[in-house]
Amino acid sequence: VIGMKKQIGLGVLILFVALIQAAGQNGLVKHCEPNTSIKAVLCPDKDYCPLPKGGCLYTRLISSDTSLVILEFKVFAERLNQSETDFAESDNKGQYFSPATLIIFNKLTQGSELSFYCIKARNKQGQVLVLQPVNIIVK
Repeated sequence: VIGMKKQIGLGVLILFVALIQAAGQNGLVKHCEPNTSIKAVLCPDKDYCPLPKGGCLYTRLISSDTSLVILEFKVFAERLNQSETDFAESDNKGQYFSPATLIIFNKLTQGSELSFYCIKARNKQGQVLVLQPVNIIVK
């Protein structure tokens, strides 16, 4: 009986350690800390994107590693409409810009700062990676 309790205790300890490790890996994704050196690329097709003034339905983020699929990202912009205090933030699902993200893009003016962060992408093995952020100052 004592040996059985030790085995159960050891099994619980191993399970606990495994859960902590899994939570740690997911924590990187959940908290949006990049866990790869791979970068995102904004709007690779310049013909479809009238930057810096606004975005369009074809405006998107892709990965510099074309085998990855962008799942979601966050956008933060400041100095919109030539105002020091005007800012906006949006969550975006998928690689194409959502209507909320397009509204932000349409408020960009010279000097606006735009950050794409928490860029999550899935590789062919199903693992979710958080890509390096993209920061832009509109000129």
